[in-house]
Amino acid sequence: GDWFEVVRLGDEAFSIPYHPNNLAEYLPFIEAYARIGRIKDARQLTVDTAFQMPVLKPALCAVWQRVSASGTLSESEQILAGQIQADLQYCPLEGK
Repeated sequence: GDWFEVVRLGDEAFSIPYHPNNLAEYLPFIEAYARIGRIKDARQLTVDTAFQMPVLKPALCAVWQRVSASGTLSESEQILAGQIQADLQYCPLEGK
């Protein structure tokens, strides 16, 4: 829940540059970037991860659904989050 600390750690790791062996390790960073308003960074990391490892698309979509439901996004950011979910095409149904 300390999104600013997660972002700080991500910025530090990505400046090395650090790339994980398992791209699922990007999920908390995507969520943190989105929650603190760095939507463009979160979107780019989402696109890159989905391209390199399509099997993560449902998990990526779940991250964006959580962020959208958190109430932290502006109206324009909500629209972008919806577009990202639509682009992923593998969003789990809410409530299921």
